[in-house]
Amino acid sequence: MKVDVKGFIVPHNGEPYYTCADRYAVNRESRILAVTDGVGGSLYPSFLSERIVNEFCENPYKIFDTENNFIRNFKSEFDSYCQARFNELPENKRRIIALKAEQTSSSSCTFVGCFIENGVWKYYAIGDSYLFYISPEGKLTSISSMVNKEFTVFPEYLSTNGTCQGTVISGTLPLNEGYILLMTDA
Repeated sequence: MKVDVKGFIVPHNGEPYYTCADRYAVNRESRILAVTDGVGGSLYPSFLSERIVNEFCENPYKIFDTENNFIRNFKSEFDSYCQARFNELPENKRRIIALKAEQTSSSSCTFVGCFIENGVWKYYAIGDSYLFYISPEGKLTSISSMVNKEFTVFPEYLSTNGTCQGTVISGTLPLNEGYILLMTDA
């Protein structure tokens, strides 16, 4: 089966690209795909976004166990990252980051990822990041932990402390012809 991957990131209209914490990663050899969207109210949202997609594409079971639980705790790495970033700041900007750190002490992101295992696509999703499967007949399947939930500006997410706000969903899709699309802010 041919798997062709195309990926890109476009920030929201009017938002500078450097503030965008969306990330994606692909492991073409193992056929693993993942996208994340950093939660804007969290501290350094791109920190977790980058690590989740990269580690998931190395081995999905480093992030989720066989019971579909989020098992990776990035807390010590995140604390070191924050301290290094804080130390790089000029004195007059440190107070701003210190105030933000008082409000939240974690980096957070939404997530969707999939890979081929035992002849099917296996997926994990949390938040308003979506997986869409389009069959050759044009039938659309939409997968997200927030499908059929009331819209809120506070999506479900993963956090650097190894916890979830919401529930990670998982499942399988048939390994058929068609298209799989991963998207944030759907």
